[in-house]
Parts: sequence; structure tokens; C-alpha cells
Amino acid sequence: MRNQLFAGGIQDTADASDAAGANDVAEANDATRTVGRLRETFATGRTRSLVWRRRQLNALHALLTEQTPALTEALRRDLGKSPVETLTSEVRLVTNEIDHTLRHLHRWLRPQRVPVPAALLPARARTVREPLGVVLIISPWNYPVQLSLAPLVGALAAGNCAVLKPSELAPATSAELARLLPRYLDQDAVTVVEGRARSPDYSRIINDRHFERLTALLGHGRVVTGGGHDRAARYIAPTVLADVEPDAPVMAEEIFGPLLPILRMPDLDTALTFINAHDKPLALYAFTTDRRTRRRLLTETSSGAVGFGLPNAHLTVPGLPFGGVGESGLGRYHGRHSVETFSNAKAVLDKPLFPDTVRAVYPPFTTAKERLIRRFM
Repeated sequence: MRNQLFAGGIQDTADASDAAGANDVAEANDATRTVGRLRETFATGRTRSLVWRRRQLNALHALLTEQTPALTEALRRDLGKSPVETLTSEVRLVTNEIDHTLRHLHRWLRPQRVPVPAALLPARARTVREPLGVVLIISPWNYPVQLSLAPLVGALAAGNCAVLKPSELAPATSAELARLLPRYLDQDAVTVVEGRARSPDYSRIINDRHFERLTALLGHGRVVTGGGHDRAARYIAPTVLADVEPDAPVMAEEIFGPLLPILRMPDLDTALTFINAHDKPLALYAFTTDRRTRRRLLTETSSGAVGFGLPNAHLTVPGLPFGGVGESGLGRYHGRHSVETFSNAKAVLDKPLFPDTVRAVYPPFTTAKERLIRRFM
């Protein structure tokens, strides 16, 4: 006997594979209904209003300030983050983003005038920002609040409806976002989809594998400091590895853990060659006061960002774009770049019907028309 879908849900049977398939169908149907509901909201036009956009951004700001304790506890359970780290790397980055957006949104949304060729005068040209519609935001687990809500700021500022899918690998934070967002934001315009793991132990299994992967990487260099780890707590001390080979596994993938491999290069040219032989990084940091070295790192490498003297600090500047290049990511957001990412720049040309200044391009073509075309086009 196979699983069947009923109005009240799914009726279980003994066939586990059938149950999984039926659950997939149910989830797909739920997703279709959710997106359909958000599209209906977008079709009403209410999300296009600047008043609505500001109201949603202010509500999101209120959520973050009023619910900081709840988010702090969720992040402690998922990632062991301290209250200070939660405030600096998660909450404040998003509230600062909201403040910056509210200050400048009206200006960002103004039509942008564009010069027109003399042959089209007295026509006027401009670009107009229009929202995309319903957008999907899928966030990773390492900064589950910031990387969920910072893109949402841009989506709302641009006038979109949004489906937010937090990472299942940060289940407490995901559940908290699913609980809080409907309390503060327009429920017909923003929804949270948590998703379901195949097993209640799924998150634990993934994190255990992640721990095992990181501890295996410890053997690919000389431990200078750190190296201690506790499997029961899934804790690894911040570790610096020296004497690492360029082709070592710790250099072959994103680490997503507290390991810092150190490679020595004989000179800057060798270092630049090494950087450019690998995937373009999300960010490149340099600790040097030499202007020539800085200039060469900036102009002879490609990365999503470059930081001199302080890592990660560019994330705290709302006006700077955040994103990668190639394998490290596509697209940009933060500040005005978020509005541009989550909207379409519609090209508009407004030309009066009279006088008809472009008659020269209509057949039949004459010598006089050709002279006009050569002169003005």
C-alpha cells in the first residue's frame, strides 16, 4: 500500500521510500502555494509603495533590537557564538544596513537621467528601478542571521516579496527566524521556509562530519598554536598551521573552521602567481605598508574585496558591495548595490511625436538623408 495525500495531510504506510516521495510532493505543493500567495500580493502593487518599504524596514529593525536576546540564545545553541559576537557580526551589521538604506532609499529610487544622441532630440532618456517580484533568499549556516536578513533588507527596499530559506544546519536560529518574522513583517509578502531534514539527527550528522573533516586537516601542517579539539562538544581551538604544502588538502577547499594555514613565498611575484593560479577569492587581505606591494595586490589579482590592515572590516561599510567573483560567488549586495541586485533597471525613452526628427532613417533613402545621418548619428 502506497502513501496517499489527503486534504488533512499525508497518511503513513509501511513503505518508507513511498513516504519520502509523498512528503516531497507535499512540500512541492506547499512551495507552489506559498509562491502563488506572494505573487498575488505583489500583483496588488502594495509592495511598490515607498511607505510600505520603509514600514517593513523599520519593522525588521525593531525585530533585531527587541529580539536580540532570543537570537543570541539561538546562535549560542547552533554555533556557540558569544553575545558580543552575535551583536557585532550578526545583529548590528543588519541594523546598520537598515539605517543606511532608510537614509538613502528615496535617492536610490529616483529615475536616472541618461544623455541622448543629438539625432533623437528633444527626446529624454532615463532608467527607472522596478522590483523583480518574488525573490528567493537561501542563506548558509555560518552567519545565519546576517546572511539571511541583510539580503532581505535589499529585497524589501527594492519592493519585492520574499521567500527566506535559512540553513537547516543552524536549526535553532532557523526556527527563531520562522517564529519572529511573521510577527513583525507583512505575512502576505514575506515567508520563511525552514525545510525538513530526512532525519531529526541530520543536522548532528552533518556537523559531526564537518568536525571530522576539520580535524583531518590538522595533520597537513605543523601546529604552531592551538590544535586542541573536543569531539563531544564539536570544538576545535583556533589553530595556526605552518609548513603547509601548496597542494595540501587544507589549501584545496574552503575551510569553514578555525584553521589558518601559512605558506611562505620567496617573493611577491611568486605570491601573485600562486593567487592567480587558484579560484578567485571572496576577499584578499594584506598586512603591509609598502605602497608598491599594495598597488600590485590590488591591480594584479582578482577578488570580491581587498582589505588592507584589517580582515572582514569591509563588511561593516554599508556602502561597499559584498560578493565574490567566479567560484567565490556572483552578484553584489549591501546598500545601493542591494537595491540594484533586487530590481530591474528599466530603460525609458520619451520622444515627442512632433517634430519627427528621425525621418531620415525612414525609406526611401536619399542623398540628403544620407548627409544628415552621417552628420548626426
